[in-house]
Amino acid sequence: LEDFDAAVEELWETDGLIIDQRMNLGGVVPFIDYGFPLLFDEDIDPLVEFHERDPDSGDYTTLSLDYVAWLDADESTYYDHPIAVLTGPKSGSAGDLCPYLLAHHARSRSFGRATNGAFGELLPVWYPYDPYVSDMSAKLTRAQMVSEAGDHLNAWEQTPDEEIWFNADDAAAGVDTVFQAALEWVQAENAQ
Repeated sequence: LEDFDAAVEELWETDGLIIDQRMNLGGVVPFIDYGFPLLFDEDIDPLVEFHERDPDSGDYTTLSLDYVAWLDADESTYYDHPIAVLTGPKSGSAGDLCPYLLAHHARSRSFGRATNGAFGELLPVWYPYDPYVSDMSAKLTRAQMVSEAGDHLNAWEQTPDEEIWFNADDAAAGVDTVFQAALEWVQAENAQ
């Protein structure tokens, strides 16, 4: 978290940022407090609410508010340059929330494929130590995210602004097609 915060500060004078979320498998919600407040000049409150199953209800579909996540912007700063966000189907949880947050920035645009749509808070329930099944685990969705409009975001993929992915020829040549599209957009935005 501190590294991302330091990177935003170090890259402040650049012509644009490309933030790659294609393999962000998730993390903790406080990531919002590192680096992102520098990019925005207005708070986003609420960004999302976390709703959990109501333990006092016999109906497992009954949800109650657990906590609210918001962005507490640094009003003395604003990154007024293009921000390209790279997305893909391997991103989930915080990997969904980060592009969702950056979509609130007036100068952002997303590139890639739709995200996983795993807007939730997970609890591990099974991590086997058997070497034959070590690539398997089980997790329980403890809480799901709800948008400021009240929409449940779990299982809601985020479609990028520009859908683009690798092709065989580019991959074989070592060209990152998604990154190239984002870089071209940043350069075109700055040319204007």
